Amino acid sequence: MRFFSLSRVVFIIYLIIYPLTVYAIPGSSLIKLIENTAQKQGIHVVPLTSKIRVWPDCDGELLAKPLRENWKTVTVECADDMGPAWRAVIRNRLLGTTYGQETGAPLKPKSISTKIQKDYKKEKFNFNNRKKNFLSKPQINVVKYRIPLKNNTIIRSSDLYIAKSPANQSQLHFRRKSDVVGRKTKSYVAANIAVAPRHLQTRWDIYKGDNIAIYRTFGAIRISASGVVLNDAQVGGRVLVKNLNSGRVLKGILEKGKKIKIFSKQLR
Repeated sequence: MRFFSLSRVVFIIYLIIYPLTVYAIPGSSLIKLIENTAQKQGIHVVPLTSKIRVWPDCDGELLAKPLRENWKTVTVECADDMGPAWRAVIRNRLLGTTYGQETGAPLKPKSISTKIQKDYKKEKFNFNNRKKNFLSKPQINVVKYRIPLKNNTIIRSSDLYIAKSPANQSQLHFRRKSDVVGRKTKSYVAANIAVAPRHLQTRWDIYKGDNIAIYRTFGAIRISASGVVLNDAQVGGRVLVKNLNSGRVLKGILEKGKKIKIFSKQLR
């Protein structure tokens, strides 16, 4: 049986207890210290360190100050009666300026404040120019989707709204809701985009399986019968139709009024 010396036992107990007593400052405290210190100087920052990380205990005062005075990097230092105990370097993400509670004036260093102001003015200038160019072009009404729609969805009037759009960008878009309501979507479409023909399934005048009147004329004689459509078609398009009386499959052309005129060569 092996025996441990008293000094070894004390050393093991020290190793177990030491981390619990020395590492006692949570990362959230350092983050709060950095944020508050930066805010006093008019800077809004987000320290890039973990809130759950544990830092060494500090018997003295914790101080946070920017490295190179730009607050992108900050040093946190623990100073006690013996001098600096430990020091940590933490990076920040700059979000902008804050304002002093007493004067209401920005307290951010000029080097950062000037850059942010220039960027803001540049963005505002570009936005105003884009808005001016947009409004100066001829505008027309176009139909847009109010909500996203799935594939094969029948479009309702409540799914749409009318908005202004530059005329040169709207040549292939619909201008009236009535031209779109009742149509089916061909694929998923997002909200707030203009309705385009490519989003919609083709609107056929007759569909496969429809019962329809077929006819053929011989001079003044007109012969009519009933048939079943074998393919989708639009007015003026060619159609295959099955004559319900004879069972023959015939070719013809779809006319207005949902009538099919049979080609004469098939009847000889």
